[in-house]
Amino acid sequence: MVPFFSIMIATYNQPEYIVKGVQSCLDQDYDNFEVVVGDDSTNDDNYQALMPFFSNPKLPVWNEWKHSVIS
Repeated sequence: MVPFFSIMIATYNQPEYIVKGVQSCLDQDYDNFEVVVGDDSTNDDNYQALMPFFSNPKLPVWNEWKHSVIS
């Protein structure tokens, strides 16, 4: 099923906050959405912090966009 909407979260060097933000999105009752995390080439543990969520189909892709619009 194609998601009805996407939640876009920008992050840079904030693993403790990105985990809370993604978990809050995934805890919602509505099911037809995806969570897209944009990381501006962080140099901390964002990727490792989000690894437990990667098996969730609502978080389909991890992207590192250098100086991107979302970041």
